[in-house]
Parts: sequence; structure tokens; C-alpha cells
Amino acid sequence: MSQVSVKETFGKGVRFYRAHGALETSGLVRKNLAEFVRRFVNRRFDRRYHVDTAGTTLLAGLTCDGANKEHGVLYEPTPIRTLKCMFRMLPVDVGGFTFVDFGSGKGRTMLYASEYNFSRIIGVEFARELHEVACRNIQTYRNRNQKCKDITALCMDATKFSLPEGPCVLYFFHPFREVVMRQVLSNIEDSYRETPRKIIVLYYHPRLNDLIETVGFLRKRGERPVPFDLSAEPCVYRRRLAVYETPEPGRECSRARDERSREVVEESNEQHDNRSAKAPG
Repeated sequence: MSQVSVKETFGKGVRFYRAHGALETSGLVRKNLAEFVRRFVNRRFDRRYHVDTAGTTLLAGLTCDGANKEHGVLYEPTPIRTLKCMFRMLPVDVGGFTFVDFGSGKGRTMLYASEYNFSRIIGVEFARELHEVACRNIQTYRNRNQKCKDITALCMDATKFSLPEGPCVLYFFHPFREVVMRQVLSNIEDSYRETPRKIIVLYYHPRLNDLIETVGFLRKRGERPVPFDLSAEPCVYRRRLAVYETPEPGRECSRARDERSREVVEESNEQHDNRSAKAPG
């Protein structure tokens, strides 16, 4: 900060103090200091790996693919402590899984996921400007712990994305509203019904939990608050992480057989009751 900037800032502080008093001035100082610390911590990942993922970005001035811009949500990177908590909830070996980040933004989650041995990593982002930043980040990212280097960033509407074959881990940081989420879930279900396989859904800031819990092919494994993180954007409530997954294919078939068996038993009992009611007394 230059000497002129320091003088200007100090002058503004003195004028604010004279106008509002010591109590409000101390509150403003604490607020500005907390914001400075938050931004500094938030950019620690970027400084370490020479990338640009920090900060929030509104969609208003961005070029978005498809007709769902009004249903999108602003860009905000997932805090690192949240990512650490989230990935601990996955299997130890994810070698056969494809990781898909819906609403991948500038790519922080994709880059962090590359520290695990996923078979490939895909980011789906409909804002072209964010997508271009993510592509640059993929090129400049350097990490000795990187295990997966097959990272693909796609610029497209999430409703048009076809789920890859094989087991998948799907990540959502509340990237869009219900209209889009409903269609995306329908696409995922169609893919699963066509080829049953393991699918794990990680849903951070689960604003549409009620919608996901109506989907028949997913089972909720758990939900928990995420650890406090200085780098996270201020929020009026503590965010949570929900985890869903598909049953094992064998268990799915077994459950279907059990349901059919119960239906047969119920039909048999109903027929027996009808015959008993018709029998002469």
C-alpha cells in the first residue's frame, strides 16, 4: 500500500470516528479485518499452486451456454477444509471412479480432486468466462501429490451432459435451482437405469435436499455440518454436506424381488379374504 493510500485510509477512519463514535468504529475495524483475513486465507490455495480460483463471481455479466442462466447461481469456490471433509467420506480407493463436478466454475474442486486416484475428472460449467479460467488453471496447476492428470473442463449446460459409463462421484455445490436440478437428476437416473452401477452424490449446501430425497434410485447415506473455515464466504447459517449413493446392483435386484414377493403375498391374501367373504355361513 502506498503512502498516499495509507493517508487516505487513515483520513477516512478519522472522519468515520468523528461521525459515528468509538463503538461503531471498532465494529467496522473488526469487520474489515475479518474480511481481509478471509480473502488472504481463501487465496492460499491459489498462491501455492499458481492458479486463480478464489473470489465470488455473479452470472449477470457472463456468457452462459444454453437457456438456463436465470436458474444458475453465482460462482463461489468450495473451501479447502470442506473439500478435505468431503473426500474423507469417499472410499479409500476411487481408482475406478469418474469424478464429475456440476457447476465447476474456475476448477478448484477439480484440481483438488486430482490428488486422488480417480480414473478421470470432468467439470461441467455453462459460464464461458469461468470455463476459460478453469482451462488455464488446469494447464498451470503443479502439485507433487497429483495422482489424476486426466482432467477435462466442458463448457455446456448441465442438462445436456451425459453421464460417463462406470462408477461415478458427482459433486454439487448448489450450482443451480430446482428447474435445472430436476432435469439433471432425471438424466442421472436414466443413465443408472440403463446401466446400474455405483454412483455417489456429494451435495454441499444442500438447498434442494427434499427434491433429491424423492428420487427413487438414490439412498441418503448421511448429512453433517462442515468444519468452520475462515476462507468461506459469510453465510447466515452453517452449511452442511449431504451424501447419497445408489445401492449395489445385486442389492437393487434383491430389493425388487422382495417388493414383488410382498406384492404376490398381498394379492394372495386379498384373494383368500374375498373367497372367505363369499363362502356360505
